[in-house]
Amino acid sequence: MTYIYVPYGSKLLPKLVPNSWQSHISVSDFRIDTHRLQEEVISLSMAGQFMNFGEEFVLPYLKRRLSALHRAYQESKEATSLHQRMHSEFTKTLLVDAPQEHSLLSRLRSEADAEPYDVQEDIMEMCVQFGYLAMFGVVYPLMPLGFLINNWIELRGDFFKLIHECQRPPPIRSDSIGPSVSALEFLTWLGTLSTAALVHMYSGDFSQVRLSRLLLTIFLAEQAYLATKLTVRFMFDKIGSEAVRKEEASRRLVRKRYLETFSEEAAGTSHRQRAHTYTGHKRSAPTTPTEAEKRELFPIYEVEESVETRQEYRTEKAERFWNERKETMSTADAGVRLIVALKGMQASKNAEGADKSKWI
Repeated sequence: MTYIYVPYGSKLLPKLVPNSWQSHISVSDFRIDTHRLQEEVISLSMAGQFMNFGEEFVLPYLKRRLSALHRAYQESKEATSLHQRMHSEFTKTLLVDAPQEHSLLSRLRSEADAEPYDVQEDIMEMCVQFGYLAMFGVVYPLMPLGFLINNWIELRGDFFKLIHECQRPPPIRSDSIGPSVSALEFLTWLGTLSTAALVHMYSGDFSQVRLSRLLLTIFLAEQAYLATKLTVRFMFDKIGSEAVRKEEASRRLVRKRYLETFSEEAAGTSHRQRAHTYTGHKRSAPTTPTEAEKRELFPIYEVEESVETRQEYRTEKAERFWNERKETMSTADAGVRLIVALKGMQASKNAEGADKSKWI
């Protein structure tokens, strides 16, 4: 209607009116009222919002209250018939609520019978409202004020639904509104084109409107929208937010401390041990030659801790995490000795035919 009936109604109406009606209706004197668009926008947006409020809050409230009254009536009838019959104490415990628990159980049953609260319905409603505002907000300047009042009322209605009419939703954190972001971006782009077209078509006489000028106006509006979008995105990427900057700074600090700790561990493998490192002492000499060979290939060290080490082990958690107990023999040396020992054991086995359990 915005782009066809209102601007070209005088040309389309003679083709739509039957010939039998033309004697009663003067089609040639017919003129399109430009205020018709404003009236249609008001009826579709403002009146539609109030009707939606009634369907969303008033009707469910009345339906739930009538259902509660009917349920209470049925329960009273069941309670009357229950007292007329004889039941055991166990049956009464299952069927009759205790006086001190009646209010709690009634509230739990009411919440269990209620419908779950759907946040997506509110999000989609806001998207539709934003679409009306973006595409036809230029037609009726008071439309944003009407939407603001409607949102203030609906926000209180949503609070009432969450407390009394719906199940309490689980507190699940959500970082965004999901695919609705793409819908809002599309509506913003479409609203830019629609606003430019409406301003160009309805700012003057319809006879002066040319298709080439209309397309040029829409093209320039789209380019201005894209330039503004890229500029705002670039500025926010450069500026950022305080929370994001703090998180990035904490991550850099963790990496820096990790690298410093790693370099200290690499430097601590030398013979210059600090006060908090561990000292090793070999055990007593073995008694048999076989044990001597094993001890020579695989030396065993006893670990002793100083008083400073024990104090630091209790207090500094981060240092205790990175500085584990160290042995004087490095991993590479242990691997080389293990390979040599296995080769020697294999050679002795092949030469003497000894059992492998001898070396275990």
